[in-house]
Amino acid sequence: MNGPRVLHVEQLDTAYGQTQILRGVSFEVGPREIVAILGRNGAGKTTLLRSIMGLTPARSGRVDFKARDITGLPTYEIAALGIGYVPQGKHIFPRLTVAENLRLGARLQRSAEKVVRSEVFAHFPVLGERLAQHGGTLSGGEQQMLAIARGLVGDPELLILDEPSEGLQPSLVEAIRGIIARACREQGVAVLLVEQNLVQSLRLSHRGYVLETGRIVLEGSGTELLANPHTRKAFLGV
Repeated sequence: MNGPRVLHVEQLDTAYGQTQILRGVSFEVGPREIVAILGRNGAGKTTLLRSIMGLTPARSGRVDFKARDITGLPTYEIAALGIGYVPQGKHIFPRLTVAENLRLGARLQRSAEKVVRSEVFAHFPVLGERLAQHGGTLSGGEQQMLAIARGLVGDPELLILDEPSEGLQPSLVEAIRGIIARACREQGVAVLLVEQNLVQSLRLSHRGYVLETGRIVLEGSGTELLANPHTRKAFLGV
């Protein structure tokens, strides 16, 4: 990767109690770049994202965001620096309206209302029709769109997405992937993506890293990894 790095992770080790999950993980994300983290269930993908966000503290290693060491910072400070995080499982506030959910995501902006109306609805027009509706009454796909929209309204420089298309019908999966690509292209957002669909995630991504038992075992462009027979073996275990 050429040019400055938005995110740089160096030799990250993370454990739950005596169980080691991440083992010397190093990778980077550049400006306006979509980078995929691939691997089987249990490889450590979600733990890696949680460690970057300070939700699961790393035991050793370093995380830099825009050349600033953010290792060990509280999660709210990491988010305030310009990182949006959309965890796995449609984490929205079901008793709040769509508008209230979005305002929470834009709380770091001086004019949350302006951000909510001017940018988000271009990507998620359906949410503009649901502003007064409670989040818990939306369909599963709409809830996932709301979760991603809430991650974008704070105007992040890096958006971290954990399984954004999990459990969604194919048409919605394609819509969400299109939104991710446009956010990168039009808003200049760098994206770190964990996704189960190997082929689709690598077609969307500029580069990818394959995680296996807590270690990076393969890396390359999306095209290179798709052509590498070891990618499918590491990802699927076959």
